[in-house]
Amino acid sequence: MRKKLGIFEVLKTRLNGRLRNLRVSNTQKEALFLVVCYALRVLLALFRWFLGLHASGPTKRVLPTYC
Repeated sequence: MRKKLGIFEVLKTRLNGRLRNLRVSNTQKEALFLVVCYALRVLLALFRWFLGLHASGPTKRVLPTYC
């Protein structure tokens, strides 16, 4: 099972790993791009959770129980 990383752990990992540009401006742009992508992933996950919460509420699904 993979450990979920926070934004600071992700940036630290990326800065030590993938972001190896010679120009500082390129590294800053790539780091900003990674932050934006991470924020969009979080917002999408919240949006999917929100839709799932309201979709399962009115339907009142019955969960099978086993004896």
